[in-house]
Amino acid sequence: MKWMIAGSGSVIVDVRRLGYSMRYGLKQILVAIAFVAIALALLAPFRGMFPPFYYAQYNSAKNKLDTIDGLQILDSWQHKDIYLEDCGFDIKIDAQDAAITFVDHQDWVGLFGKIDGIRIPMKGHQRLVTREQLKSAGIEINGLTDVLKNLRSVIKFCSIQTEPTFVSNSEYDYRNYLKYVEIRFQ
Repeated sequence: MKWMIAGSGSVIVDVRRLGYSMRYGLKQILVAIAFVAIALALLAPFRGMFPPFYYAQYNSAKNKLDTIDGLQILDSWQHKDIYLEDCGFDIKIDAQDAAITFVDHQDWVGLFGKIDGIRIPMKGHQRLVTREQLKSAGIEINGLTDVLKNLRSVIKFCSIQTEPTFVSNSEYDYRNYLKYVEIRFQ
């Protein structure tokens, strides 16, 4: 079917072809949208590499700390490189100072809910205290929130622990301890 459009010059439009062109254009748009959606889905794990997204986990950890009664954040730091690799907070709770460090590849927010233990950096080695060891001493610990709420008891346990576990820095591989929270008592 052909139509003639009046104007400054005669133009003949093939309506069947126009419909095909519109369908073809719509297909291109849908393919482009699908491509963008797939690309965004594939890049989601790497969103931490792009400011301002790489602050999301830092801000979430800071917000979790802010919800703990009596806890005061004295200072914080961030290791900014291509993406936010590590961060830390100097805190005070119940007149006790401590420093918490979150490292690359950890689920910083997840540590507030469940940990395997705490890691205390010391000169030349790392001291490891498992959640089970703390529980055996009557200190009910599931996550970082519990550690901070019971910080005095945790410090006391660590100071009287008879057989602490030490791993030398040369043997220590952080990937084996991603569910441990690094905490320094000050």
